Amino acid sequence: HGEEGARCYLELARRGIEIQKRLARLVLPDVATQMREHGSVYVAYAHEEEELREEYELLRRFGCSEIEWWDRERVEAMHGVGSRFVCGVFFPGDAVIDSEMYARCLAEWTHREHSDQVRVFEN
Repeated sequence: HGEEGARCYLELARRGIEIQKRLARLVLPDVATQMREHGSVYVAYAHEEEELREEYELLRRFGCSEIEWWDRERVEAMHGVGSRFVCGVFFPGDAVIDSEMYARCLAEWTHREHSDQVRVFEN
């Protein structure tokens, strides 16, 4: 699979996140509080910096052009000086979805919109 497999995986993951966010906007009753689109930051300590930089470079090479490298100043602005993190990779497309509400609303919406094709069973 190699590099082409990695590119394919990353593209599918990006598309999956976008699908999840579109569905959340469709089914959640209060999407403003039940989904937060602030991105995410993967941070590292000093002894992990080189490895994280290599991962960042690979991700960029494989098509993740939207990610950003964050230096100590940027990471400390988010996590505080005492955090001991020295760098990070920011993923602006990430989101946090209230998973319990999302699962319930998605099942309810699917049953309501496609009741002739879908049966929902509670466990």
